Amino acid sequence: MKLFSQILLILFLLTISTFSQNHQTYFSAGYSIPTTTSVLSTSQYDDQSFDQLVSTYSKGFILNGGYQFLVNNNFILDLGINYFFGNKNEEYFSTEISNSNYTNSNFSIVPTVNIKFDIGNFSPYTKFGCSFNLIKLQMDLDYIIGSTRFEYEYVYKGNVAIGFVGGIGVNYLFNQSLVGFIEAQLNSLTYYPSELHLTQILSNGEKNTTIFNLKENFKYNNTNEHVIPSEDFPFSSLSFILGLRIVL
Repeated sequence: MKLFSQILLILFLLTISTFSQNHQTYFSAGYSIPTTTSVLSTSQYDDQSFDQLVSTYSKGFILNGGYQFLVNNNFILDLGINYFFGNKNEEYFSTEISNSNYTNSNFSIVPTVNIKFDIGNFSPYTKFGCSFNLIKLQMDLDYIIGSTRFEYEYVYKGNVAIGFVGGIGVNYLFNQSLVGFIEAQLNSLTYYPSELHLTQILSNGEKNTTIFNLKENFKYNNTNEHVIPSEDFPFSSLSFILGLRIVL
């Protein structure tokens, strides 16, 4: 009976050990560089020349965290959470009488499938999946005509932006509980907001806000005077990430 109890205890501990090694959590940080840009405005001069002003919405630092389930030694299910800090008051147009800038950020949930191969302490891997993105985007415009200053805030809202994610990386096994990794991740993403909150700031500090619906197809009439054509904003990026995985 004692031997039987010991065998049951050993089997239970082995089961717990095996189950634990199938679960990992991770934390990482990195930097994103844009893979696309957008024409924000065009300036034309008296000599018939012009300049196109381009900018991007996907340059900046990111923090990542997530959970992994190892289906087997080569096949992994990954659920990540990312926060992209974006830019604050990033200037993209400025003259003596006018200035334009934008502020943006992105919180995303990223389910992916990872495939890895072990080579000693190293494990090269590839990943693919999608991203669900909650994007914040605000543009500020101010200009002066005569002695009057005009200020406007354009806040874009609505819609969850869905992107496609792919990447390659390498794990390094420090010990049975700690794994380091580096990764290059490509996120293909365009944001299509459904609403524009346009706020005019008056000289006395008072704010007047008008909400516009953004649609691809519509016809102007009395019932949709606050409907305007839809806009798109590129957020595609290539991120370089460094992090640690903890075996639970």
